[in-house]
Formats: sequence, C-alpha cells, structure tokens
Amino acid sequence: MSENHYKYDVFLSHSSKDKGFVRHLDKMLRSVGVRTFFDENDIPWGGNIPYEIEQGLEESRHLIFVLSPDSVGSEWADLERCITIFRSPSGRKGSVLPLLRRDCDGEKIPAALRILRHLYVRDDAEFQDAWPQIVSHLVPENRVPYRRLGLSLEGPPIGSPRKSVATICPLFGASKVYYTDLLSAIWRQCVTQGYELLVVPLMDPYRKNRLITHFSQLPTVSGVILITCQVEGSSWLEECHALNLPVVLIHDNIPQDKAKGYSVVSYIRPRLDALTELVNILVQERKAKNFSLVMVSPQNHAIRKEKLSIVENALMAHGQALDACRQIFTINEYSYEAGIDVVDRIIEKNPSTDAIVSLADVTAVGILRRLVQVGLSNKILVTGFDNVDIAVHNGLTTIDQQLEATGEQALNDLHGAIEAETFDEFRIGTYIPTTVRRRSSA
Repeated sequence: MSENHYKYDVFLSHSSKDKGFVRHLDKMLRSVGVRTFFDENDIPWGGNIPYEIEQGLEESRHLIFVLSPDSVGSEWADLERCITIFRSPSGRKGSVLPLLRRDCDGEKIPAALRILRHLYVRDDAEFQDAWPQIVSHLVPENRVPYRRLGLSLEGPPIGSPRKSVATICPLFGASKVYYTDLLSAIWRQCVTQGYELLVVPLMDPYRKNRLITHFSQLPTVSGVILITCQVEGSSWLEECHALNLPVVLIHDNIPQDKAKGYSVVSYIRPRLDALTELVNILVQERKAKNFSLVMVSPQNHAIRKEKLSIVENALMAHGQALDACRQIFTINEYSYEAGIDVVDRIIEKNPSTDAIVSLADVTAVGILRRLVQVGLSNKILVTGFDNVDIAVHNGLTTIDQQLEATGEQALNDLHGAIEAETFDEFRIGTYIPTTVRRRSSA
C-alpha cells in the first residue's frame, strides 16, 4: 500500500493495563490531525476483534508499541507487533515506533524491538519532551486540519500539564521594539503568576499552516496569547479550542464576532482616539497643511485600515483631504531602514510636505535621520507611533499605545481563565487607551 493510501497514520498497540495512558495519547494525537486506530474507538460494537485488528494494522502507516511489563507479555500486542515487523522486517521503513511507558526487563523485550530507538514517556516531563518528536514524525505537512471541537483532556493519567503559556507573534511586519515591549510586560506578569513563558516567533505570518506545525508543544501549555497573527482563514482557534486552551488575541485582524465560540477569553485592541488628537496638534498648533503618512500596507488588515480612516477623518475635519497617490507611502515593514528609504520617495512625490506621520516610532527615527542628512529636519515635522522610549530619546512626538498595560492585561485575562478552568465568558473588545506624548518636534 502506498504512503498516500493508508486509512490511519498510526495503530496504537498496548496492554489493557496501559489503557488510561493510551486514551490520553489518542486524544492528543487526534487533536493535531493524526488519524489513529485505537481499539475502543475503532472496533465497532459486535465487530470481529481479530479481523478488525488485522484490518487496522493493514491500513496503518505506523504502529506505536507502548512498552511496559504487561505489553511485553501480551499475546495480542505481540501479534500486532509481529504483523507490522513482517511488513518491514529490517525496520528500515520506521513502521514500528516504541514508547517506553514503564520500565521492562531488557531481556524480555523482543530482539526486534530492542534494536529500535525508544522514546521515554514514563512520567509527565518525559512525555512532554518526547511530544515534539512524536508530532513531527506523525503529522503530515499537507493534511487538512483535524477539527474536533470541545475535546476535553480532563485528568490526564500522565500528570498535570506544565504550567506554561505560549506567546506567538510574527518576526516581521510591525516594529520589533513594539513586540519586545509587549513581550517584556507579558514576561513580567508570567513571573508574578508563576508561568513559564514560551515565545514562538513566526517567520511568515501569512503562511497559515496548522498552529501545531509552528509550535509542536501546543498541547502541553496552559494557554495561548496571539499577537497580530491575523488568524482569520487559519485553523488556529479551532486547534486551541480542540485542546481546551484559553486564547487571548492582541491587535489581531479577525472580526470580533468570528472569535466567539473558540475559547477566546479576551480580544485586546488599542483605542485610537490619540491619532485624532495628534492630527489636531499638528494642524492647530503647528499649522501643518501638507501631510505624508507612512505605514505598512493596510490591504487585508482591519486595524491598519482603521488607523488610516481615523487620520483621513481627522484631516477632513480640518478641511484637508488625504490624496492616496501623493500622500500615503507604504513600506514592507516598520524598521529604521524603511524610514531612511522612504524619505526620498516623499520628497519626490510630495515635495511640499510639512508633516510626516509614521505609524511606528522606529521608522520615524529613520525618517528624522534622513531629513537631517538632506537638511530638511527643521522644515518637516515628524511624529511616531508605538514606542515611547525611542521617541523620547530622539525628541519625537509619539502616540503611546500603553504596551505595558496591554501585556499585563493579556496575561491576567489568560491566568483568570486558566484558574477558573472555564472559557464561557468571552470578554471581547478590551480596549487599551492611547495617548499623545509631546516632544520638541511637534
């Protein structure tokens, strides 16, 4: 049978004495998309047991053999192992995968199994160390996510999960300093609440593989924080819900109503009134008349569209329209280098610019440095957004998103859900206020 035509990814061979552990293993494997043959689930009522087992083995790509003193002495388990080894006598195809659940007398382990590398799952710590290897070996990359909503892993016989939370965020697309400030605040709250923080950077946030392929330890954590991950169109919330994990979204792109029903306990977003205040300061106090706006493309991004709309509406209130072709400059990422590079484009397309609003402070610093180089720093006002420390050091007016408060709120919301062990209260729309921090340039 070809690799693509197996009905099951793995057959779970075990002694009845290890049934509790195997039930838990089966639930975890199914939750990440692995198709298992597990006797109490897949042998129908009244089914012919020897026939069903033979069929299950024939239709399984691998066999996990749960090693214990009882399974080594079990005739059924021995039969299942022998049939699979018969398919690949040398073991070169990796068909038989031993998990050592309980220590056995080495001499009693069949020679065909002794030569194979074991993974140890004798206690919770060993299981969690082995889990990433189990997942990477068994989860096919191109498999449609397995959707099993409401899966409960209550009372796992291997012990309680490690007290840890995962924070997942892209490496690119927003200011790296922005992520650093948020993660620092989350980490401080983790220390206070007694959690280990696992930070998962996404190299490509637009590639919506299953979350388990980005973070194989997902089933071992107590909760998840997703920062600007744009989960719409992915299976990530379903995966977390299937594992009974509470989720906090920060500045995500998913419509709020679509987050309901997936164990999302809060959805934290910035209140963007300060953008209007910033425009008012530039127009009323500094007499700016020709704006240029620098931002990452708002296409398919709800929060960036909201920011753009606020700036446009604030200018319209002063009788100024924002010309998209002449006054809006998109960049690939919020970085210092992007700020340096965008200035020449602004001078070329909108030479009468007297105020540049950058939606990231780190980019604003690059803009300011380039304006100094070309002798325009005294003629063009520059403002930023996101990171107060950089703005203070460089004399920029900035919008402070209260990232420390956001990080603290995220972890506290997650901690509350973990402690309560219920995710029924969906706290949508927790808004963190933004404020304008005035500096010398505006």
